[in-house]
Amino acid sequence: MALTFPVNSANELVYLIRQFVLTGSDGKNFTKTDLVPNAKPEVLGKIYMKILQIIFGYRLEHFYMMPMKIDLQYPNIYEGFLPIGVLLTHMEQFMPVCQVYDFVLSDLLNPRAKRTNFCLSGILNFVVFRDRRREAYFAWTSNYRSSLENVQPVQKSNEEIEMKKLSTVPPEQQAEFNVLSSEINVRKQILKQKYRAEDIALLEMFAQKRAEFAAKTKRLNELKLAVANMKEEHEIMRSRIVESPGARKNKTENMKATVHKLKLESQEANEKCEYYRDRVAFRTMCLSEIQSYNKKFQVLEATMEKKSKILAEIRNLEEQVALGNMEIKNMSTDEVMAKRNLNLRKEKLIKLDTKRNRKLEDYSLRKQSLTEACSCIREKQGAVNEKLNLIERANLQIWSKIKMLQDASEAQKAEVARIIAGFDSGLEKYHESVIRAREQGILLISAKTAELKRRMEDAK
Repeated sequence: MALTFPVNSANELVYLIRQFVLTGSDGKNFTKTDLVPNAKPEVLGKIYMKILQIIFGYRLEHFYMMPMKIDLQYPNIYEGFLPIGVLLTHMEQFMPVCQVYDFVLSDLLNPRAKRTNFCLSGILNFVVFRDRRREAYFAWTSNYRSSLENVQPVQKSNEEIEMKKLSTVPPEQQAEFNVLSSEINVRKQILKQKYRAEDIALLEMFAQKRAEFAAKTKRLNELKLAVANMKEEHEIMRSRIVESPGARKNKTENMKATVHKLKLESQEANEKCEYYRDRVAFRTMCLSEIQSYNKKFQVLEATMEKKSKILAEIRNLEEQVALGNMEIKNMSTDEVMAKRNLNLRKEKLIKLDTKRNRKLEDYSLRKQSLTEACSCIREKQGAVNEKLNLIERANLQIWSKIKMLQDASEAQKAEVARIIAGFDSGLEKYHESVIRAREQGILLISAKTAELKRRMEDAK
């Protein structure tokens, strides 16, 4: 099998272990004699534990605890073998990541110099590779964050420029805009005051009617209770007293009269209840009408905005007509045609007040006939366009830089994804080897258990 990592010498292993694994007094006490000619199992166990702590974040007490998924009848028997068993399990899972697929128990209990050199070379190769990749990843993340921090102010500045363009009002329309906004605010206040007073009056009337209805209902319930009590008393008295037929007849007629009176009162209360329900329905209808008025007010605001736009266009046309008059004074040969065109333009301006929406379509046609009068305006527009082009070029340069940064970040992401895919494949192989080692360990433990039982029986 071809190696995927270089096999280091003993001196190189000592240097790398002191640099990346053991620190402090442990690194100072670690020497070449701990590896060659005969590797020390206790020193190797300490190195392997330290590597697992660095890579996976295990704590030291983790290696001396029985795993919860293992259920043993006598766990105290395995206390001496527990650190070695846990370390072997984790190393069998970790070594395939380092491209070492045949790590066994003898590499911990009876290590050989050549075999130990091979295993430590693979582990240290992975540790160095991991540190370099972490540095590259942290550098990439810092660059990405700085790029994001640079993109945000650029986007904010672009949004501010767009908002300024949208929110600025031309100076020639500022006075009209202020007048229209003040009129709209006044009409809003008038509508709010008017409908608020009506709404308060309706609410007070509804509260009063509800109170009357509650009083009537309470009175009706009291009368019903009185009728029920009278019926009970009537039945009790009827069982106790023997009355004459005339007196009984008079009492029954009185009771019928009272019952009829109570029915009339209940009917009157029901009619009032229906009346109040109609008033509540009328209130809901009023609220819907108020909402419709609010929608109409919104439509009115939209039409006012359209009107302001049309008035601005009319002003532009008037300016164009004034420029046409100046040209007419300078044109003696075409005076008759110019007067005719002026009259036609004046008629069009008069019709614009009543036919604003239809004249928007004809505006493009009239614009062609007034190109000569708009030469000055076009020159100003060219200057403004040059400024806008400069701003757009600056924005394009900024966006190109952002695109370059995004492409670089995507390339780094793809590289990280490729590295993670390699790690995943190594982990899958590692898991398969762990499962095999677990099965072998179970068989070994069962064999040792049977042997211990046999020895105990022999001892007895």
